[in-house]
Amino acid sequence: MNKYIIKKDEHLVDINLLLDHLNGVVPRGIVHIGAHKGEEVDSYFERGFQNILLIEANPDLCSDLRAKFKNDKRVKVASYAVTSENAPIEFYLHQSQSGSIESSSIMKMKDLKEIVKTLTTPKSIQVEGIKLQDLFSQKDYDISLYNVLTIDIQGAELNALIGAENILSGFQAIITEVNLIEMYESGKTEDRINALLEKHGFENKFSIYHELYNDEGRFPAWGETIFIQR
Repeated sequence: MNKYIIKKDEHLVDINLLLDHLNGVVPRGIVHIGAHKGEEVDSYFERGFQNILLIEANPDLCSDLRAKFKNDKRVKVASYAVTSENAPIEFYLHQSQSGSIESSSIMKMKDLKEIVKTLTTPKSIQVEGIKLQDLFSQKDYDISLYNVLTIDIQGAELNALIGAENILSGFQAIITEVNLIEMYESGKTEDRINALLEKHGFENKFSIYHELYNDEGRFPAWGETIFIQR
């Protein structure tokens, strides 16, 4: 069984704990799917990565990312929902009571909505869906620049991995969000991600889990895991 800890969700602290497990991986470049506001970029640079591809489905966030990194040639931004097929797809803008849209996903909420009852979905938009392997084969991106993959797309991580199976062997490490319960409709739990990545030669090295709670008490519900290519 992999090593894991259970702690409160502290995104930048957590990403650095995961990056601490990049044993033997020489920093080259990171593909980050579900880039949100690009909060992790400074941490990536501090670790020595010099090529960052930020992929974000929300077009408004993509515009912000392009503005934020317009003067940094090390950072590229792509506006897609990375998934298992190339087709337009519905993107649900799930929103917290404070206005945060971090829970947005190509999937509708399931258990997450029942547990966090203040979450709503005021609207959805149609965005361009693409397989990661086709993003690199059809668009102007050089996959040889990148050796680490990060995925944080709210329950749709397995879909993204399925659409990247032809190129997974090119990555030395994969950091992905995992769900222990069905937070989103049709969202697959961590055992499916473990099985797919094991098939492609990756070893589950370390996980950070976060808790939610209901009437029965607190329980680990989701987290992040780092896999290293054997």
